Amino acid sequence: MNRVFNTDEYEKNLDPWGYETNPSDAVRRQWFQNFSSSIPKSRSLDIGAGVGFISKDIETNEYVGLDISPTSTSELNAYFERIGKNNTHKAIEGSVLDLEILNLGTFDFIISTGVFYEHYLGKNRSNLESQINSVSDYGTYLLTIHIADWKTLIPSLGFIEIDRWQYPYREFTHELILQRRIE
Repeated sequence: MNRVFNTDEYEKNLDPWGYETNPSDAVRRQWFQNFSSSIPKSRSLDIGAGVGFISKDIETNEYVGLDISPTSTSELNAYFERIGKNNTHKAIEGSVLDLEILNLGTFDFIISTGVFYEHYLGKNRSNLESQINSVSDYGTYLLTIHIADWKTLIPSLGFIEIDRWQYPYREFTHELILQRRIE
């Protein structure tokens, strides 16, 4: 696996960034839910799912959470088993840059929260765009959430921006971008 960022913070704590207790993260989850609730979702992919803080409860027929942390993917799979969705929902260990992502098929809804940063993925936008295009098809929605001031690699090849929203997030400004694949 091609891992540019391989620290498993989840080994020490299942909520290493304090998502469950920080009011800013409650707002972030609410913005995600607002933007994603009207999008039809049959197959959903969450890139950088962690333990599923943002996406584990979205309404979708099939869900794949992708994360480089074996601890978080194990915890997310245990959650799906507890709620009886382990036949249709799963978390797998890996990176968006791994070639294995090509075997996942295509999704009609792709989420990425805090992953598409240069300091995580390097500066190779074309590799990221190739990977995203391999798991998307005409009409796929791509929802990215990231810190606005950090250098991001938001895939745009074949996608058109539908909406963009910025809101305060901790000491930063978060940016949510909704795109749809048009080719």
